[in-house]
Amino acid sequence: MTSLASRTEPVVEPKVSVIVPVYNRAAQLERLLAALSRQTLAKECFEILVCDDGSRDDVAAVVGRYRQDWGLDVRHLSQTNRGPGAARNLGLAEARAPLLGFTDSDCEPAEDWLEAIVAGFEFKAVGLIGGCIEFRRAEHLSGRCVNFLMSSSLGGGGARNPQARMSMKYYPRTCNMAVRTAVARRAGGFPHRRYGEDIAFSHAVLQTGARVAYVPTLRVLHNEQRSVAELFREAW
Repeated sequence: MTSLASRTEPVVEPKVSVIVPVYNRAAQLERLLAALSRQTLAKECFEILVCDDGSRDDVAAVVGRYRQDWGLDVRHLSQTNRGPGAARNLGLAEARAPLLGFTDSDCEPAEDWLEAIVAGFEFKAVGLIGGCIEFRRAEHLSGRCVNFLMSSSLGGGGARNPQARMSMKYYPRTCNMAVRTAVARRAGGFPHRRYGEDIAFSHAVLQTGARVAYVPTLRVLHNEQRSVAELFREAW
């Protein structure tokens, strides 16, 4: 006869590992973790990997607070400053779930974001998905131009024009992207570059033979406001 004391609770493996690279954005990270705490998917069904790219602010303290006070399965992974691609690869190596959800520290996913990720992989041929990126209205015209570009088919982050989606390859952006873990590892992860690593990663995934899909119900709000000059400084 087995005593109650000797019984162990079954380990629940997460369905989705959320990977978030962060660099000196503790305040923005707090808003993101608050959004993830409101997800309609049960908390035991996902884990969050905060991949700290050598931050000098209190990122670790924010992670600890949401783990203790909000009951989130969130881990703080750290490395020396090597860029967002390397930070995402750190999460890729540690992820326990069969699906990976990528977003940025300055984003707020919709409450059903994780459920949309799970539903997006209903078909086995689909290896990579992206969704709708909504931008908070910029205060200046230059910022609005950047937001329009980055959320359109030209920027690869969205596709307002269905014909554009049909004639152009769709490359999801890492602020709103999900991929099968096995596919991401087979593609070799992200290149160690400061800009455009999401496009390169999407291309590598397509080279494996996996299908990419646009899921309109997969929605995030992007809070960052950049001018055209700031966008070009990031690229070069």
